[in-house]
Amino acid sequence: MMRREDMKRLLDCPLVRAWAEGRKLQHRDGRYWNDVVDDRMTYAWIIENLDRLRIKPEPKIVPWTIHDAAHHVDKTFVNCDEFHFDIHSIDNEGVYYYDKHINPWFVTYHDLAKECRLMDGSPCGKVVDGAE
Repeated sequence: MMRREDMKRLLDCPLVRAWAEGRKLQHRDGRYWNDVVDDRMTYAWIIENLDRLRIKPEPKIVPWTIHDAAHHVDKTFVNCDEFHFDIHSIDNEGVYYYDKHINPWFVTYHDLAKECRLMDGSPCGKVVDGAE
């Protein structure tokens, strides 16, 4: 049976809101965080495990280095304005490309990771898992 205090706790819980919105939750089992399987989610289980649950951290995108970018020369990327560009050369700070009028442009690895993606939808940066 659920007590009124338990229901109040659940209604105010950011974990429950995040799960209802479709975000993944994780359960701490010793040293490790494991993804929660939805069929384990019952009121009783949530209340019993509130202190061992968290919202799964989003993966982080960190900028490429020159070594990472070397694998993407001659590949097309898309910026936030949906323009398509081919990376034609790289240096320690970023990549060079030509726009549709054959004007040369430069973008730093930091801006590339923040504002662009490759044609396959993958980021122009390294994906780093946000988990501990």
